[in-house]
Amino acid sequence: MNRILAIFVAALAFEPLAVAEDYYVTKTADTADGSCTQEDCSLREAVISANATPAADTIHLPPASARFRSLERRRTIQRREISTSRAS
Repeated sequence: MNRILAIFVAALAFEPLAVAEDYYVTKTADTADGSCTQEDCSLREAVISANATPAADTIHLPPASARFRSLERRRTIQRREISTSRAS
């Protein structure tokens, strides 16, 4: 009986293992409203949430290719506008 009690007390002494979480960045705004949900999570919020636990959490960033294509398209349009205005 004492052995069972000792094992039970020893088991309670250990903290439960931390479970790793996955955080998905869903917005580009640099905000930190205190929560990182599936619908509303900035990179800053994801980092704060991941650092709050001892587990090896993972932060997922959105695919950059579409965003970079959009930025490149804007730069191309701006270059055309500058070229056109200089030619006038």
